[in-house]
Amino acid sequence: MKHLNLIRNSKFIIQNYTTMSAIVKKPSVAIIGRVNVGKSTFFNRLLEESKALVSPLPGTTRSPNYGDAIWRGRVFEVVDTGGYEKRPQDSFGKEISAHAAQAAKEADVILFLIDLKVGILPEDRTIAKALIKNNKPVILAGNKADFQVQKPSPGTIGFNDIQIISATTGRGIGDLLDLLFEKFKEIEKEPPTVEEEIHPLRVAILGKPNVGKSSLLNALVGSPRAVVSEIANTTREPQDTLVRIDEELYLFIDTAGIRKNLKHQTVLEGEGVRKTLAVLKRTDIVIFVLDPHEGMNIQDKHIAGLILDAGVSVIMTVNKWDLVKDRVPGTQNIMTHEIIKSIPFLTWAPILHISAKTGQHVKKIFASLKKVNSTRAKKIETRDLDRFFRKALAQHPSQKNKKENALPFVYSMRQEDAVPPTFIINIRGNRERIHPAFLRYIQNRLREEYDFEGTPIFVKPRTIRPNH
Repeated sequence: MKHLNLIRNSKFIIQNYTTMSAIVKKPSVAIIGRVNVGKSTFFNRLLEESKALVSPLPGTTRSPNYGDAIWRGRVFEVVDTGGYEKRPQDSFGKEISAHAAQAAKEADVILFLIDLKVGILPEDRTIAKALIKNNKPVILAGNKADFQVQKPSPGTIGFNDIQIISATTGRGIGDLLDLLFEKFKEIEKEPPTVEEEIHPLRVAILGKPNVGKSSLLNALVGSPRAVVSEIANTTREPQDTLVRIDEELYLFIDTAGIRKNLKHQTVLEGEGVRKTLAVLKRTDIVIFVLDPHEGMNIQDKHIAGLILDAGVSVIMTVNKWDLVKDRVPGTQNIMTHEIIKSIPFLTWAPILHISAKTGQHVKKIFASLKKVNSTRAKKIETRDLDRFFRKALAQHPSQKNKKENALPFVYSMRQEDAVPPTFIINIRGNRERIHPAFLRYIQNRLREEYDFEGTPIFVKPRTIRPNH
């Protein structure tokens, strides 16, 4: 299973993915060089997959390969070109060189690769002269530095500096990419973020300190991406991890534990909490992690309230289930009942009993995420919604004695939006006369009639003027 750690202020692993949608145009980088300098190996290193055919035979890459790479949580396009030949021996060779020249012309930045094992050849100098005339930002990279190699003198090939790398081992790749992003900044081509570019399902892992959030993240991505410790508050700031599972993309966000009373927090921990609250603004679904040994305390209730206020979907997970002693068949039901009783405003959230440490039932989270993601975007047909509303209104207790009906005249109901599902009740008169209990009644009936598991739904009154 492939994954991508997108932690800010750190080095990143690069992961290829299929672009779904673009909001900001990605900057493009063309890998240019003569034959057999390791361009395709370098291309595969950036994408962390074997997309390009790699072979020691010159001319293996005949037409450009395109792929997307990620660095610092941002996306850019990489173009692998065929090797330049000074005197192409056949029509294929001429076509390869033409494609490379076109890619260099269209790219925003050029990565010019040479082979340090072989040294600088006449073909390298020819390419260098052409790139200088091209008037594009160029980064010169000396590849195949698997072991100690002789670094060319500055200016030997027309460029003042050279980045020493090994596409095979990964040596120097991070420093090269840092330099590449400096070039993007110079030409004002800031790459779009992962969220802007591919819109993965954004899932925040939330809970009080030391409930096993980082352990759950590791279990979900199948690798020890986050630091796991029994010491509370190990995670100081949100960490983003992008994974592809069964062709679905998930952006998991591990967060710092939240305490209710910020006055008793250290400055560092308080900043982590503020970042966690900011995460809720860009989250689709929250995995709310609970500890069965401590029960539902005031911290859990406080976090549940924050989740409700944020209007995001939620899945509750009771972690450390493997450590619960004296379990009997009804233990899960008892614990589920206690949770519902403590936070009745989240009764619509599914509850899973898991163990991040052993992996027990962790896979069920992905099935639940898919289910909740579908309900949070659910749209009800206007005709069905109208039929539902007339029936719900007729069965409301206020209709039993219409003389005592204090409700304004209700016209209709429509769905204004999805994600989350939002419904508007059109009324005549002051909307403040609509009692919150009536809105809750409609909400409950909607949940009875339609499947909105794991997602909040909103019902709002709106005053309209009848046509005359």
